[in-house]
Parts: sequence; C-alpha cells; structure tokens
Amino acid sequence: MDLCRQLEATGISFISVHVRTAKERAEPVRLETIRCIVDALNIPVIANGDVTSLEKAYEVQEATGVRGVMSARAILANPGLYNGHSKTPLSAIKRWIEINEELDSYFTLFHKHLIHMCESVLTKAERRIFNNLRTKEEVITFLNDRFFHTEVLEHCQIRSQNQNRSESESELEQL
Repeated sequence: MDLCRQLEATGISFISVHVRTAKERAEPVRLETIRCIVDALNIPVIANGDVTSLEKAYEVQEATGVRGVMSARAILANPGLYNGHSKTPLSAIKRWIEINEELDSYFTLFHKHLIHMCESVLTKAERRIFNNLRTKEEVITFLNDRFFHTEVLEHCQIRSQNQNRSESESELEQL
C-alpha cells in the first residue's frame, strides 16, 4: 500500500496492480487487496491477474472498483477475450498473419504468438505438429489446410515463395 501511495505522490496518472508475488502465481488474485488500493488512492487503478474471460473482467471490476482490467497470458491465448470469445476467433488468426506479412516480422515472434493463439483451437496432436513448424510458409500452409480450406491466405504463401526465390537467386549471384 505504501508503495502505491508513494507512486501516486510522484504524479503518475494511473497505476496497474497485480497483487501476487512470483511464488503465488498459482494462487487466486487477492481482490480485497486491490479494493483497499482503490480506496486508498485518488488515481485510477487497473487490476491485473486472473482475467481469463470477459465475464471475469466484469467480476473483478465489480468486486474491486477498479477503472479497468488487463490480461497477459489469457489475451495471448485468446485475442478475442474482451469481445466475449471463449477461444481465439479465426479472424484473429488471419489478422495476425496479415499484420506479420505487412511488417515482415521475425519467424519466432510470428510463430510463438500463433502457438498461443491456436492452443484452444487445435488438438494436442495438431499442436505437436504446429509447434514444430520451421518456416512461415509451413505455418501458413498448415493453417490454410486446417482452418480456411480455401486460398484465403494465398497472398501470404505467394509472398513467402517469392522471398524464398529471391533469397535463392541472391545466393546464386554471390557464387
């Protein structure tokens, strides 16, 4: 509590609190502690921890009086969480692919987020395969085959193939 008051005294405009220690990660968030922080401060308080659904977000807000809630692991696993989706909507997967094509992001970032996003929509056997894919082209082909059954993401495959071709041509030119 003292730390929160000290931070408020520095002039911050809001504070986000997660009232668990690393050792308490598996324990429920102490909502009564968050309520005490809200009551003690004059700035907006944002609650973090155990927000795994839209319903849970409303429950935390009602129980604590916070001005907002945030999520970390749950929002990675389900970007549609705050829209009330119980699992990742396919539109979110498609949009993540499009964003990464626009940004030409690193494969590990691209793939790691998709691993989280697809956890609830793939079977264990499918996850084992998906988690071990090594290129964007493999990932996009897998997702097209599994979810889209059309050429919805064809432009991504074509771009990936063109990049691979360009890389091969550059290697040949260097020889």
